[in-house]
Amino acid sequence: MTLYPAQGLKHFWRALPEDDLSFEELLLEVSARLAGLPADQVDRGIEEALRLVCGSAGIDQSTIYLREVENPDIFVLSYVLRDPALPPPPTIKFTAVDNYPWCNKKLIANDIIYLPDIESAPEEAAVDKASWRKYNVVSAFVIPLSTGGGRPLGFWGIDSTSERREWPERLQNRLRIVAGVFADTIERSISDRLLRESEARLTLAAETAGAGFWTLDMQTGAIWATPKLKELFGLKPDDSIDLASFLAIVHPEDCERVQQGIQAMTRGKEIKEEYRIIASSGVMRWLMSRGSQRVFAIDGRSLLMGITFDITERRNNEEALRTLGSRLIAAQEEERRRIARELHDDVCQQLAFISIGIEQLQSSEFGATERLRQIRKLSEETRRLGSDIQALSHQLHSSKLDYLGLVPAIRGLCRELGEHHEANIHFSESGIPKAVAPDVALALFRITQESLHNALKYSGVRDFTVRLEGTRTHVELMVSDHGAGFDVSEAERGCGLGLISMRERILAVKGTLSIQSQPTRGTQVTVRVPLDGAEHAA
Repeated sequence: MTLYPAQGLKHFWRALPEDDLSFEELLLEVSARLAGLPADQVDRGIEEALRLVCGSAGIDQSTIYLREVENPDIFVLSYVLRDPALPPPPTIKFTAVDNYPWCNKKLIANDIIYLPDIESAPEEAAVDKASWRKYNVVSAFVIPLSTGGGRPLGFWGIDSTSERREWPERLQNRLRIVAGVFADTIERSISDRLLRESEARLTLAAETAGAGFWTLDMQTGAIWATPKLKELFGLKPDDSIDLASFLAIVHPEDCERVQQGIQAMTRGKEIKEEYRIIASSGVMRWLMSRGSQRVFAIDGRSLLMGITFDITERRNNEEALRTLGSRLIAAQEEERRRIARELHDDVCQQLAFISIGIEQLQSSEFGATERLRQIRKLSEETRRLGSDIQALSHQLHSSKLDYLGLVPAIRGLCRELGEHHEANIHFSESGIPKAVAPDVALALFRITQESLHNALKYSGVRDFTVRLEGTRTHVELMVSDHGAGFDVSEAERGCGLGLISMRERILAVKGTLSIQSQPTRGTQVTVRVPLDGAEHAA
């Protein structure tokens, strides 16, 4: 930014009058202009102060370099007061380290540079002298902008472009005082900007995580809450809230526990509490609040401060897992009862009949022909019993899958289910690798088994299609029928164990599961699984 000197002001510093009152008035005016300025008005305030100071002191060029926050070793030209008739300053980033390396090194050490004639600068300042000459600088006086003697925030360069100029000690001291005002203002501006950026990042992170901040004044009961927290409470941004209205929306079963947590904070404890609220809309949410007491040194007030997160989804997931666990246990017990019934009502009874038949053969009542007929009958019943035991065994685990592979196992499954249920199950395959990873093969087998059982039970038809297709990267399974169909969204909301087990199996092998169905329009289950670990046929 380029500033132009004020005209018509009294150049009392140039002649160094004894009137200290004039300097004090100027210093008071500069301080008044800069004191308490909001951060977004500091630039304009410093511009006006530079015009006033430089115009009063007869300074024809002034520059301020400020340190980059991201790179503390770089000082960038930030303010320029310059006669518009002189060459304009560069519009690109003009850094001290590149253009005034000698000055930069001395000023970082908080050394003041005083050169009535720039030609008197030492040999190591050759780059600096070249930059001064480029911008018509004859005399230079540069003051570090530092507060408390620490690393400077920047530099204030006061130059003469018209003539060689002496800078008496009295004038130097006055300019140092003004430099201190500039330094304090700039430091406050930088701190405010960093604080705003930090607050913005914190607020963004909190809102992204679904969190809101709050403070509670126990003396008045007043609660300050961020807009995000009011949203969690079901309030509008302009709505006010206090302790009583907050407790009114806490679930009755959790209210006493929340009050105990608040009292614990007043005793200096840090609390973490999970509780439910019921907003005015009737929606219930789970929240988790963390907070503690903070005492402010300015006025001695103590406030309870903290952050609140929406944990509704997490609690719902936990509840769903608990429910799923119970349902899985119930399903396991139901499967055990089914197997027990199969063994008791079918296998055991067949064994009993075979045993009775063998005992009867031991009697002499039967002739040779009848005895042969009974033996054949017992042999047939024994084969049927073996077939039933084999079918029961396959339901638990298919040995074909282990010894013969995926395709023979699914082909055998289709044949056995078709014979047992008197249904036509058409199986086809193409491009399936010779060997598929065991976990992938088991997942595809079980999904085929579950899909066919559901289709046989609910579709109302007796014709089904099972197809396996393979590529170099994936295996795709499709099980379809043209039967009754169903509402997929309703089934997913009901979340039966069969559907859950299918989805969990496919997730375990990093695959995808798609179910397409409509009432009266049939059903198609499509599974796509990557072939990681599969050995492909040549």
